[in-house]
Amino acid sequence: RRLSEDDFIRMSKEDGVIVLDARSKEMYDLLHVKGAINLSFPDIDVESLKKVLPDKKAKILIYCNNNFTPAPDAKR
Repeated sequence: RRLSEDDFIRMSKEDGVIVLDARSKEMYDLLHVKGAINLSFPDIDVESLKKVLPDKKAKILIYCNNNFTPAPDAKR
């Protein structure tokens, strides 16, 4: 389900929560949420998820280009 920005930030600080950045590696390298794991949407499959997200019971917060506004001074 979709979260507000405030809820996302609050929940991202909870113990055991994984933040997954589903944008391209280039966008991730430009700017990302601190502590986020990058797994580009086209690369998401069963095997990549097993490697990146080994705990099946972990709470996972996902963001992508639709949820992210680059900082004004970020270079593209």
